[in-house]
Amino acid sequence: MTTTTVDELRHFAEDAGKSKEEIAKITEGKTELTFEADGVIVK
Repeated sequence: MTTTTVDELRHFAEDAGKSKEEIAKITEGKTELTFEADGVIVK
């Protein structure tokens, strides 16, 4: 599990050109399930 902080999310939104109003609405961090694979089999 990884957590992206409010500051990081606001920074990403700013980089994406979001408005100040949209950025101000970001009030909670985001938790995501992440994993790293050594390889993938595609059939």
